[in-house]
Amino acid sequence: MTQGDQDAIVGKTVRELRDAREKLAKLQAKAKEFGQSFSNVSFHMQNSPELLRLEGESTDTRFVQGQRYQYGGIEPHIPKKESLSIDTVLQLRDEIRKTILEQERLAKSLQDMGFRGTVS
Repeated sequence: MTQGDQDAIVGKTVRELRDAREKLAKLQAKAKEFGQSFSNVSFHMQNSPELLRLEGESTDTRFVQGQRYQYGGIEPHIPKKESLSIDTVLQLRDEIRKTILEQERLAKSLQDMGFRGTVS
């Protein structure tokens, strides 16, 4: 294998690792959104279940009043129904795990090829 071939393989692996890191960051941001949705539901179920609203739901205004007060004057996070699906959350978790393992594999591959640079 020529030096050019080796450089191409290292370059490809570095790009794949960078892409995996970007994908993981996006997945983690999505997981955070799911967490906010579940946190909102949990808060309401523990304190005022009648005030729980989902995005796109219409409700009697009596069940909307006072929500800003509970959230320190800011509009509460109103989750989407699909963001509360445990199956969707588990799929996201599995995708995050898969991406972390892919990152580790790519980093190990670069290490085995003698690449010592940083990848951002």
